Amino acid sequence: MDLQQKVMNAFIGKVVRKDLAFLVKGGLPVPTYVLEYLLGQYCANDDEEIINEGLEKVSNQVVEHTTTEVHTTTEDHTEEPKTKRPRISVLQEKSMSFRMGQTGVSYEKLFAPYMREAKEITIEDPYIRASWQIKNFMEFALMLINTRPVDDLKLNLITNEEEDKIPDLIDKLDDIKDDLASYGIEFTYKFRDFHDRCIKTDTGWTITLGRGLDMFEKYSPYSIASSKQDMRKCKEFTATFMKNKNV
Repeated sequence: MDLQQKVMNAFIGKVVRKDLAFLVKGGLPVPTYVLEYLLGQYCANDDEEIINEGLEKVSNQVVEHTTTEVHTTTEDHTEEPKTKRPRISVLQEKSMSFRMGQTGVSYEKLFAPYMREAKEITIEDPYIRASWQIKNFMEFALMLINTRPVDDLKLNLITNEEEDKIPDLIDKLDDIKDDLASYGIEFTYKFRDFHDRCIKTDTGWTITLGRGLDMFEKYSPYSIASSKQDMRKCKEFTATFMKNKNV
């Protein structure tokens, strides 16, 4: 019995061939001392057939456990993507002034936050009769459709009465009523003699407007501004936002 065999017999499971450790490790993320321990268990022999079988067992165990370990680490330490909390804007009472020729103003920027929770909105504007004034009203309705749910929303219009223009205006308002109904909006209108212009909600907000919805200067129907409000130039006007504390 040669010296190598005597050593193996005397130190069963503790004799390691360093060359085999480097052969098995390759690029696997496993410490060398772990490989040496496994080689001592399965390859502490001078029989090449036994060594080859042991190497296969060691390789299989290393691959199995390193794959499991990496997978577990990924599961344990990968943080779920953080979702941003929606910013809750607090509606405030305020007064705003706009200069003539100012741009960047739109119904959505001015009114949408104050309209979102309302179930009933009333527009009081004595001058909804000319074509561009009716267009302003329809753009306000479109803003509501684009920025909030409108199912079961009540939208009321109170405007001035001019006897010679009422029949034609009623026809137009009835067309608007039918159109808005297809979106779930219940539209009503009535006439009375008044001058103040404002928007009221059943949530207690009153927005007083110096010029009502007619806040834009004249623009070409063939311009970008005709379809994008914040590209239009403003008239000089003020807007005051007040909350009824009892609502």
